[in-house]
Amino acid sequence: MARLPNAADLMTLEEAAEDAGYSSPSTLRKAAREGRLKVIRHGPHTILTTAEWVYAYEDTTSGKGGRPRGYAVPPKPAPAST
Repeated sequence: MARLPNAADLMTLEEAAEDAGYSSPSTLRKAAREGRLKVIRHGPHTILTTAEWVYAYEDTTSGKGGRPRGYAVPPKPAPAST
């Protein structure tokens, strides 16, 4: 059985998102809900994680791309040379 982290290593998802550079903790909340981010639930509303677990989550998601935001602008055609 895996050991639990020290209390000093635990942080809320808000703190983890700020530390990892996310604009909001919703990405980490969703990953925790889907089981892709390792977390400890403390009570009904508090979700705790560690920096190590966030880095492990980022390693599994890096390079997979994602849904593009906005719409794609088609390239302009090259002018016809005559």
